[in-house]
Amino acid sequence: MVNRARISHIESGLIGVSEGRRRRLASHYACTDGEFVNALVEMATDRTRGWWEEYRGLLPTPFLDLSELECHARFLRHVAILYVPVCCRTEDYARAVFSSRLPEPTPEELELRIRRRKARQEFTIPYEAVIHEAALRIRVSDRAASSAQLIRLVELS
Repeated sequence: MVNRARISHIESGLIGVSEGRRRRLASHYACTDGEFVNALVEMATDRTRGWWEEYRGLLPTPFLDLSELECHARFLRHVAILYVPVCCRTEDYARAVFSSRLPEPTPEELELRIRRRKARQEFTIPYEAVIHEAALRIRVSDRAASSAQLIRLVELS
């Protein structure tokens, strides 16, 4: 039996869960796919300090968590409705998207986000993107940057 506070700490990533407990949870939830359970246990116990660690304390934790998950992924699939997916963005398009946020990031935050985006693009795992027409039509940058972004998507496809 685990108290509510511990569950809350586990869910927010403040404390870890042992390998044995992970396996017991999988069993409790009737997950019988041994390969899947082993992969989950391995991913959760592998504390590889990857490229994203240089951004710890500088960017929000969810950015780093996503980078770590992508590092362990074997395949990525992204469905984009409003913006071109991060892994397909040109630098100018990414700057425009980041700059449109409220509150607008400081110049230092903007540069950190651009650097992190470039680092994410360097991974070469299989990737599939479904991009809604709206994401192609919504102009978040000037005409030249939008045109360059469309050319980049053609090159990637």
